[in-house]
Amino acid sequence: MDSSLAFKAGLAALGGAGVVGRIALSKGTSSNSGEVISKALEKSLMSFTDNTLSEKWNARKTKLGESKNEDLIPSLKKVKDKAGYTADDIKNWCKENVSGFVDDDEGKKLNNVSSYCTFNVKDKITKTLVTGDWGTTNGKLKTVEDGLLSPSLKAVKIELNKESGADNDALKKWCESTYELMFKGDDDKSFVEASTYCVTA
Repeated sequence: MDSSLAFKAGLAALGGAGVVGRIALSKGTSSNSGEVISKALEKSLMSFTDNTLSEKWNARKTKLGESKNEDLIPSLKKVKDKAGYTADDIKNWCKENVSGFVDDDEGKKLNNVSSYCTFNVKDKITKTLVTGDWGTTNGKLKTVEDGLLSPSLKAVKIELNKESGADNDALKKWCESTYELMFKGDDDKSFVEASTYCVTA
């Protein structure tokens, strides 16, 4: 596959990972189909009592407003349809639904909880994110051994190293896509790579 096509395919895969990853999680979280969602997502769920998370809950409110109705279970669609719904409405929905099972609504409830009740990768990065010139960060990635990179980030490296016509925003695009993925723990590859290649030195 042409390196440009590989890079674009990698970004497309990341873009769909929010949905695809949650579907995979609902099918492969546990051999016990009756597992409780709060257990399946214990590394990812946001606290319902931490008052410092108000900004993140507000971000979930915005995200819900941009969602497609067909992706929501009835109880969450009811929240969205409520006039003037707040971040607390979403938090309360999460409180009520994390006690559900991973196979409820054919896995759709798990998908919704994963989308609106959990930390994403960006939430958990503690270093300063690159916001301006990506030249230094691009240069850092260009020299990393291929074997140390995930397939999607390897495609970014190949794109950056092209002799002509390289997309110098390739890493920026990868980071922006990866930020939105659900945080699955400190050792998750997406989180580790974003914490390494999307931050200032």
